[in-house]
Amino acid sequence: MDREADIVDVINKCNEADQFFIIRARHDRSTITLSQKDKTDTPELFRLFQLIPSLPNPLTIVRTLRNEKGKEYQAVCDMNYHAFKFRGIDKEVNCVWIKERITGEDKKPAEWFLLTNRVIKDEKDAEKTSELYSKRWTIEDFHKCYKTGCSIEKRQFDTRKALTTSIGLLAITAVVLLRSRYFAKHVHNIPFETIVTNQAEQELAKRIGDKYLMPIDKQLCEPFTALWWVLLLGRMGGHQGFKHKGLPGWQTLWKGYSFFQTLMIGFEYANNSP
Repeated sequence: MDREADIVDVINKCNEADQFFIIRARHDRSTITLSQKDKTDTPELFRLFQLIPSLPNPLTIVRTLRNEKGKEYQAVCDMNYHAFKFRGIDKEVNCVWIKERITGEDKKPAEWFLLTNRVIKDEKDAEKTSELYSKRWTIEDFHKCYKTGCSIEKRQFDTRKALTTSIGLLAITAVVLLRSRYFAKHVHNIPFETIVTNQAEQELAKRIGDKYLMPIDKQLCEPFTALWWVLLLGRMGGHQGFKHKGLPGWQTLWKGYSFFQTLMIGFEYANNSP
């Protein structure tokens, strides 16, 4: 969870339910270290954001980060980890600190303070925690697709039942678009049938591909692959081309997918007519 979840009650509830959590710290909490070497008769209070970066012997790792535009890049980072006892939190909490190592002053380095109740015995466990936290980006993509692409917040329903039904149906659509864009980006040459499992939709896509895809699109992708499918939806939604604009955004994919489903209705009627 992101920084909005750095709440004492949330952390305590997770511990009570034996639920693992990884939360990016928001509050510079007062800490009392609990390791044997730090125990004294009169323990001293520290501030988390100042304490853990000052711990000796930080590790050096290479992490995948995202810039302000959401583009991924490889960064050399300092990392350290330690267990702390926080005021108001019932159990000991592990903290993993990661900070990007940069040389220029024109960019603010990325820095994470991750709170977790996962067991961290060594640097591999600590790095695994940061890897798990980075999966939150996929959740962000789902929410963006759900709200921006499917426009769930703009649905005008008068009853809870109608809104709940709409949310459920659009969640499925959001997953389809998310999987489509993910495969197009990471494993773009897999068959598009991996995403589009309905045979009638597969046939329609193959029939209309030549109508909507531009010659440059056909040069950039193999036919009937995941990238081919996403570029087809993009063109149907008004995208200007992968070469100049990159992969289609969520709103464009939603428009293309909606148009595709409209054509699908006519296609099914035509095939089922006597």
